[in-house]
Amino acid sequence: MAAGFSAELTKIKECVQGEVNGGAPCTTNFLEDPVTRMCSDVRTGKTNTTYPDADLTKFSGTCDDWKNFLTLDAATKVTTLEKMIADAAALQ
Repeated sequence: MAAGFSAELTKIKECVQGEVNGGAPCTTNFLEDPVTRMCSDVRTGKTNTTYPDADLTKFSGTCDDWKNFLTLDAATKVTTLEKMIADAAALQ
């Protein structure tokens, strides 16, 4: 599951980084993003069908960051995503 978080967070970081660098606004629907779905499983304790053996408790910090991420400006989102990606990588 850590690899899944890392992959999805990296995609989002690239999108938001493009916006910060003067590109088009990142139009990812964060409420329907795979990270949101994984964090929903973490919050509810529901077994993730893609990662049925994952210890969901390990991802509570990442999901706390994700919840806060949604309210941040683009530049702060990039910094937060970098931290989240590093945290997920440490769990692999």
